[in-house]
Amino acid sequence: MASGRKKGDGSVLTEVEEQVIYQVRTKTWLPLDDLYMLLKPHIPLLSRSNLHRCLQRNGISRIRAVEGEKRAKKEFQKYESGYVHIDTFEVKVNRQKHYGFVAVDRCTKYVYVELHDNKEQATAKAFLERVVADFPFRISKILTDNGVEYTHQYLPEQKRPREKVHPFDQVCQEHLIEHRLTLIKHPWTNGQVEAVNKKIKENTVRKYHY
Repeated sequence: MASGRKKGDGSVLTEVEEQVIYQVRTKTWLPLDDLYMLLKPHIPLLSRSNLHRCLQRNGISRIRAVEGEKRAKKEFQKYESGYVHIDTFEVKVNRQKHYGFVAVDRCTKYVYVELHDNKEQATAKAFLERVVADFPFRISKILTDNGVEYTHQYLPEQKRPREKVHPFDQVCQEHLIEHRLTLIKHPWTNGQVEAVNKKIKENTVRKYHY
């Protein structure tokens, strides 16, 4: 019979916090110090050392080695600051779901993240308002997927509100931001962040639930 401490045992980080760290790291590939500064306000017990141990446990402590495996052969188009990709990821522990919202600027890699217990339209709208307030430069374009928290465009006709602007688009219009949507079943249109979404979901589910 195997003995000794199980992987992750003894950490002051909760399972939810470890999943959040995993998701944010693999969506942004921020350096350790930047990742620590970003997540510290959301994880009070986070330290640079236990963050590093968490990354090591999950095999994502080396940016170059991991990112190199996931990088597409074709170079992505260069962008100026202000083109922001907003995405949502799910964290599930003991049948309870949490949702992380992440905003990443394509040029500077400036990141803003929040964790919520839902991904409703009002939550996405409030998140965007805080993103606009937090970013140190003007946001000109936002790219999202086609989830109902971001758009009504792909809802069935009978469920689509008539003559009503989506709450997320209301914020975009107020700040003169162009809201772009990714093409359905065309993940490469999302750029660097969406390129790893499938891997993230597979690794997260297998790593934490099986």
